[in-house]
Amino acid sequence: MEAALRRNQLIFCTVLVAASALAQSHVGVAEREPASEAVGKYPIAQSLPAAPQSKPIPPKVMDLKFIAVMSTLAAAESLRYTSRTLVLEHELRAGDPFIGNIPSPYQFGAKTLAIYAAELAVGYELKKAHGWLPGDKVIRRLWWVYPAVMIQAHFRNASGNINTTGPGGCTSVQTCEAP
Repeated sequence: MEAALRRNQLIFCTVLVAASALAQSHVGVAEREPASEAVGKYPIAQSLPAAPQSKPIPPKVMDLKFIAVMSTLAAAESLRYTSRTLVLEHELRAGDPFIGNIPSPYQFGAKTLAIYAAELAVGYELKKAHGWLPGDKVIRRLWWVYPAVMIQAHFRNASGNINTTGPGGCTSVQTCEAP
């Protein structure tokens, strides 16, 4: 049932695209409109001088999609780094011998901000048009792949940090101390 529905949707889309392409085709116009014989009766108008060509406007790089994707990446990174810091602080208070020292929030924030700034700059450069780069159109269309992969990786890591349990699967001090 579901396969038949998908097949019908595919056929409908194919017919719709083909009909749209045929409607926009100008091939059959000459066949439908006969050439006028009165063309020779009128003087030929001289063409005007060519208007100055305007420079093509490059596509915007900082559009709504770019802002939305990079903002989501920033939120995912913030959630990951914040949850990891909280886990480290909790383990340090619990007496974990493997936690040496926790970096100051300013130091941690500066490193995080530097990493995000580099990701933002790379995303911007990938989306920006480069005339000298072969295959630039393909690269510009795939600028969002790295942020999308990193968003899911950061959210997955943050989820793991949030769901961290104590040694032996203890979720609270009372369950760990219970006989």
